[in-house]
Amino acid sequence: MLLLLLGCAMVMLRPAHSLAKFEGGGTLGVDPDPAAFAAFVDCLDKPDCELPERTPVDLEYRLGLGRGWEIGARGVLPPRALSLKYAVLDERRHPTPVSVALRAEAGVVPRTHEGRLDLLPFARGEVLVSGTVALSPGVALRPVGSGGFQGEAASGGELQPGFGYTAGLLVPLRLPGHLAFAPALGVAGFVPLDGVGTIGLRVGLTVEPWLGDQSPGG
Repeated sequence: MLLLLLGCAMVMLRPAHSLAKFEGGGTLGVDPDPAAFAAFVDCLDKPDCELPERTPVDLEYRLGLGRGWEIGARGVLPPRALSLKYAVLDERRHPTPVSVALRAEAGVVPRTHEGRLDLLPFARGEVLVSGTVALSPGVALRPVGSGGFQGEAASGGELQPGFGYTAGLLVPLRLPGHLAFAPALGVAGFVPLDGVGTIGLRVGLTVEPWLGDQSPGG
């Protein structure tokens, strides 16, 4: 049951710059809504529990392919979603204070209804923007934002098109071994073409190479 719950389609706070070739990073995203957490915890002890519409935890893994490209997977194995990102303007590769990336993602959201497991599809295409400001050799600030098309699975299973967005702040903290972890706080929203928009808080933690130590051009 826990593996399915971690396969949710939560919108997460992400940086726009790329990882170098064969470098990896991971992000834990959390929706701190008390009702979502209560349903999540209640479901862990019930093998026949009906999965909630919204789950409060998500995991994402990313791998750099070089030249600004990244692939990603979300959810505990097997992954429930795959993504592809390209950093058009990249702090790691270019002499710029701002990164801009294009990202596409598609996958399924597992939900149970009347004892039956359904895999509802979703798709996203978005523009990511971020910038890193060094406060010291080991601490930085990184405002992040995104916006673009989202097709989210409605309760009936059909895709509900709309506009999704995020805005927030990451605080990268340098670790030994040229790594960094970055606590994050922000918001994520979705405005369907036909319906009422939603918005919620996001907190998270990203672990990836310290940006200043990555080799330019890779």
